[in-house]
Amino acid sequence: MLCDMMGLTMRALDLARTDGHATPQNVTGPFPKDHVNEGSNPCYLASEDEPGQRLEVRGRVLDAATGRPIPGAMMIVWQPNQFGRYENEDDSQSEDNLRGKLRCNAEGGFQIFTIRPGGYIIGREDTEVGVLMKRLGRNRQRAPHIHYRVMHSGYRTLTSQLYFAGDPANPVDCIFSTIDDHIVDAVPHPERDGYQLITLDIAIEAEPQQ
Repeated sequence: MLCDMMGLTMRALDLARTDGHATPQNVTGPFPKDHVNEGSNPCYLASEDEPGQRLEVRGRVLDAATGRPIPGAMMIVWQPNQFGRYENEDDSQSEDNLRGKLRCNAEGGFQIFTIRPGGYIIGREDTEVGVLMKRLGRNRQRAPHIHYRVMHSGYRTLTSQLYFAGDPANPVDCIFSTIDDHIVDAVPHPERDGYQLITLDIAIEAEPQQ
């Protein structure tokens, strides 16, 4: 957590980047769960009674070098609810709420139906990191975001996040992870009343040849 909040994690990920065409890695946490059950594509991350602004995220997983779609790529997606709470820290949410695993179709495509997440404050003020951040005059605010991980044989696993353009918390995100490559526009959905739509293509990098 201290490395995240001092910006060291994002700096290390930036230095380790080897392909400028690939979607950049982002901070992993918090609370990834790779063992969630695989579901359908489209993936319904939020139930019908989940409160919040309805959202569709759609796009493709592509080969970073060629731009070609990658059929069958696996995606794991997780996020907090509209109040910034993850299911494993909130007894009011069902197990694995707002978590999903799906496989991209033959065109590398995916659809995820969910809600816009809320931002949150990392940790407590009485922890070692909280005390240090307070003494440094730093906030502990995380901008609203959705986590995702993409995996496919022969490719490097990508763990990243998406952020919402125009959100006032983006410039003050306490782990410095709201880089331009990860900020996306949520626009009024042209086909679904009351929904917003994000279009997101994700480019992953092939493993180097031995």
